Amino acid sequence: MKKIVILMLIAISAFLIGCDSLNREIIETDYFSVQLIRRRRRAIVLELTELGKQQEILAIPMYVEGLPVRQIGGSRGMFGGMFHIGSENIRKLYIPHTVEEIYPRSIYISFEALIIVSKDYPKQDFISDIRLSGWHVYVVKYMCEETELNVFFNYNFEDAPNSGIFWVDFIDEEQLYLLPPTPVRRGFSFSGWYMDHLGQTPWNNLMPASAEETLRVYANWQSLK
Repeated sequence: MKKIVILMLIAISAFLIGCDSLNREIIETDYFSVQLIRRRRRAIVLELTELGKQQEILAIPMYVEGLPVRQIGGSRGMFGGMFHIGSENIRKLYIPHTVEEIYPRSIYISFEALIIVSKDYPKQDFISDIRLSGWHVYVVKYMCEETELNVFFNYNFEDAPNSGIFWVDFIDEEQLYLLPPTPVRRGFSFSGWYMDHLGQTPWNNLMPASAEETLRVYANWQSLK
């Protein structure tokens, strides 16, 4: 009887694992290998493509095929090691607020690289995972009172995610940056970045010229109804 129960449990486990694997697929974007878990409505950025490894500046995507990116890195299995974002060429890496977990020791980048985290008051373990994730010492800047930032892109609508912060940056004299992707709001279309909440003065696309300058811009929205 015990053998039958054990065999049934094994069969059920295999069935569940098989069903779950059918809902997972790995695709490649230009710069990243991404696992899509459609049943759970999430995506995981696993590692860099060969083209991604050549880049000096990269942004982890917020969405891939409509699924929010919730994790960076992961395990290849019991004996397969780990996936990781690794390149000595990267000097700046953006992590969007959609990311909830960074797999331990999953980011390996150059000594002088800067990581920008567009997340409001992240949990301590989230930040610790970033600081301890590589064999190098590098700077991490994130949405916290103790961290200096000088670029802020705001969602600019009530109940926006991430306390209304869409994208942040730190720009000094080296001027190494990416423009943010287009923000998304259900039932609205994005119509540009403005210097004020009311959408009266369009942003001129100029970034700060030094670390002492600050830029704050606000998304403008048009209803689709």
